[in-house]
Amino acid sequence: MELRIPPTPVPAKETTYMCSFFDFENVTTDFHIIATTPIINNSYVMHHMLLFGCADDSLHSSRAAREPFECNMAGCSDVIGGWTLGLNGNCLSPQAGYKVGATGYKRMIIQYHWNNPFVRSDFMDSSGLTLYYTPNLRPYNLGTLMTGQRYLQIPPYTDVTIATSDCTATCTKTLLQGDIYVTDAINHMHYLGKSMYIEHHRQNKLLKYITEESAYNYDSPKMFKFDEPLVVKPGDVIRTTCHYKSTDKATNTFWGQGTPDEMCFGFLSFYPAENMPLGKHCVSMYKTIINCDPQTQMGCGQEESGSHDELGRTLLANILPCEVELYKDSLTDTRNLTRSSGAGNMQLTSLLLAITASVSGIWLWG
Repeated sequence: MELRIPPTPVPAKETTYMCSFFDFENVTTDFHIIATTPIINNSYVMHHMLLFGCADDSLHSSRAAREPFECNMAGCSDVIGGWTLGLNGNCLSPQAGYKVGATGYKRMIIQYHWNNPFVRSDFMDSSGLTLYYTPNLRPYNLGTLMTGQRYLQIPPYTDVTIATSDCTATCTKTLLQGDIYVTDAINHMHYLGKSMYIEHHRQNKLLKYITEESAYNYDSPKMFKFDEPLVVKPGDVIRTTCHYKSTDKATNTFWGQGTPDEMCFGFLSFYPAENMPLGKHCVSMYKTIINCDPQTQMGCGQEESGSHDELGRTLLANILPCEVELYKDSLTDTRNLTRSSGAGNMQLTSLLLAITASVSGIWLWG
């Protein structure tokens, strides 16, 4: 089955995320997706594609025509396929497949990342993915776990900057309802990325490197496949570590969706998908803070009266990233404004940062 958009104009801007919904063509029985290959129509702009399964196929019914639209993830979060520059396709484990059809995913969405660094207005694209699927179901249903770090701040002219994130023992106890078996994994950074590792720990002991890529190259991604799947148990720790080199770059680099920005994500395929039903993301939103572990949330996510403190977690989600956004603004303003107005803006930024710190401190004290 080919999933591809009609010829669509590429916006005249450096980074565009475009999405399109697709309905599975046969919902009378269950099938397993067992492989994918890319359909690349415009290699000048295609950066990567992610295929998501929509748990609720009634979502976005207003887009019945399935026209492409600018997006982020558009409400569907289960990764069931993808492609990035340098991959020819992916054959899945003979033990498992992504279930589609009668009791599986009926609606899917492809997220396209278009990279248009010269901001050309004459590009079109109609890329997509080919799905290979079978009614001969494999023993298990496949899922994809996403790990990594969303807080990145890489200074210029620096030989090594390290970012790390733990999917903690508390997180795996919360997310897993039983053992999972990892069949393959892939690292994802951008062009400053130089090495990346995903480690598997149990009871404070390193068991194995799930990925070990000492010479990462975005244009030549490496898929790590395991003939004997790796067993991850509730209470284990999965640590993601990314190394960056910015010796040739004169500006700060932050986490972001554009190609000049950076990322630090790992994608781990595993079975059975049913053993991770509540969410297949274990990504730090800010330094060591991760949603699935209240112990990392500075007292703002602990249980009170039998329920999580949603106000506290909302505060964390909004206040802490302001540090990065204000810093970005100050860098932009000092480059673009005169010295006097830039200095004034730096004072304002310092004041806002002080307010941010004070609010956080008051909240913790309270």
